[in-house]
Amino acid sequence: MFFIIPCYLLIWLISAMNNHEKRPVQTKLNNITLIIPFRDEADNLPALIDSLSKLNLKAGDEIILIDDHSSDGGISSDFNVRSEIQILLSSVN
Repeated sequence: MFFIIPCYLLIWLISAMNNHEKRPVQTKLNNITLIIPFRDEADNLPALIDSLSKLNLKAGDEIILIDDHSSDGGISSDFNVRSEIQILLSSVN
C-alpha cells in the first residue's frame, strides 16, 4: 500500500509534466543606457563619439559620457553630438 501511492503520484506527476504546453521563451528588450566615464581623454574622445554616433540606437536608448574632472579640458562644449548622447561634468570634488 505504501509503495503503490507514491508510484501512482509519480506517474501522475510525470504525465502532467509531459502534457504541459511548451511555449517558446520570449524576451522583451528594454531601452539601453550606456554610461562611459572618462578622465583626461581629450585626444581619444572625438574618435569615441564618432564610433558611438554610428551605433543603431532605438527610441529611448541613450549614451551618457561623464567627465570625471579632466585636467586636459575634456570635451569642448561646441562639439556636435547626437541627441541620444549626453555629456555630464562631474561636480563632486
